[in-house]
Amino acid sequence: MESMTGFGSASQRLKGFLITATARSVNHRGLSIHLRFPREAAPLEQAAHEKAREIFQRGRIELTVSVDTEDGSGTAPEIDLERAGAYVRAAAGIEAAFQTVSGVTAYGVLSLPGVLRMPDPARFGDFSGVLAAVIGDALAGLKESRLREGEGLAVVFKESLGALLEQVEPIARTHGERVRTVFEKNRGRIRELLGEVDLDEARFVQEVAVMADRLDISEECQRLLHHVREALGILGEPACGMKLGFLVQEMHRELNTMGAKVNDPQAVYGVIGMKELVGGMKEQAANVQ
Repeated sequence: MESMTGFGSASQRLKGFLITATARSVNHRGLSIHLRFPREAAPLEQAAHEKAREIFQRGRIELTVSVDTEDGSGTAPEIDLERAGAYVRAAAGIEAAFQTVSGVTAYGVLSLPGVLRMPDPARFGDFSGVLAAVIGDALAGLKESRLREGEGLAVVFKESLGALLEQVEPIARTHGERVRTVFEKNRGRIRELLGEVDLDEARFVQEVAVMADRLDISEECQRLLHHVREALGILGEPACGMKLGFLVQEMHRELNTMGAKVNDPQAVYGVIGMKELVGGMKEQAANVQ
């Protein structure tokens, strides 16, 4: 079992630069991949997207890449002398044409757009390889995180499904006794009301049979047990989230029907307890791949 929530990160240093990738995921009906890459890493966006699709089947995947200079790395800004020269020559041309004093200074030229810039890490031959490795490590870390959380969810599901098995069997086993109790209770009440008047036993049995059919929850119990066993059987599958969600929904449906039929306090409390278990599994199933 694999959860759809997790986190992974990785980083490497390259000649004064720190290249970092972080991968996060949350639950989603399908697979949705969102990339946040800086300009230097843009050429690898398609490859990163395909890599994520290979690893994951469901969830909203957010992959973020950053390329930063490290403090104390010695990486100094670069000066674009050609662009600076173009600014200076343009200023000189304005000075000659309009007989003005430009007042051009080195500091002023450095502050102009594009003159002073940080070195481009993409110019290093191994930049693409390092970036690809960092992205791969972050996605692998996310996968491991999802699997670890999935192991925990599997334990929770096994405990809840086991508790359901334990709780539904007594209700199913004592169903016949509850129907007989209703039969005898109604017989006594009718005799009390009729007094000396003879009771039409056949008609009474017919009416009680109809009532017993309305109270019958044997089919609901059997279907509920079937759904629980089916759910236990698929917990080991790598992508069981949608199946599990469907089975939990069917369990809830059977319990609703049972709750409408049972009328004694003990059975009612039993159905309420099982609904609480199924409600908790419903929330968890939405987070399983």
